[in-house]
Amino acid sequence: MRSAIYRGKVSHKRFGAKEHQFAYRVFYLALDLDELQAVDKLGPWFKLARFAPLQLRPQDYLDSPERLDKHYVWNQIIKTHPQAQETPQGRVVMVAMLRCFGLFFSPVNFYFAYDEHDQATWMLAEVSNTPWNERHCYVVDLKAPQPSPKEFHVSPFMDLDMDYHWCVRPPSEHLAVDIESVKTNKLFQAKLRLQRYELSNRSLRNQVLSIPSMVLKTLFGIYWQAFKLFFIKRIPYVAHQSSMEKK
Repeated sequence: MRSAIYRGKVSHKRFGAKEHQFAYRVFYLALDLDELQAVDKLGPWFKLARFAPLQLRPQDYLDSPERLDKHYVWNQIIKTHPQAQETPQGRVVMVAMLRCFGLFFSPVNFYFAYDEHDQATWMLAEVSNTPWNERHCYVVDLKAPQPSPKEFHVSPFMDLDMDYHWCVRPPSEHLAVDIESVKTNKLFQAKLRLQRYELSNRSLRNQVLSIPSMVLKTLFGIYWQAFKLFFIKRIPYVAHQSSMEKK
């Protein structure tokens, strides 16, 4: 089975006059979208579109499709980057946080699209914010990554006037994603460092029991860091912006 669990750390670092950084343990499921039915049969800890400790509900992702499969993801990539239709379409691996005991929030999910030679050629990064519960997708050409203009409000302590610079190591024994927010200088950096583990009913059980609610842990971490930035470090608040409001 190509699907797997990935465990590791996410770290954030803010640069400038008032630096700030933190790191948390996280886990993601890397699901080959051709294997969803097989993963669903592993046991009671994961279910597709049915309640379970870990549940993959298609409506939680992208444009809330009834069916989440590789063709849908490829179409989402091509909508943003029409040149991607020149790539022979292979499998898609979704690296995501799932609904956990009925609760769901995932700051970012990644969809790796492979060509006919099983090389990861495109990555779709689906970013969500809280408390607005909005989503936005960025598409990265993994053969030649280019900066992406920031088009989506994530942090109330940063505006949209910057670009994202990407450095990506697709899923293998390890997975790594670096995102740097750059204006004239580097303002912010997020790093994801994950290691692959076998996916089985036992490993799913052990993972859920080690971090009973990844969702609550993630949300608590977001608001706790926001509290420290605003009340302790006195970072100015930036109101919600849309891409049309970029200066």
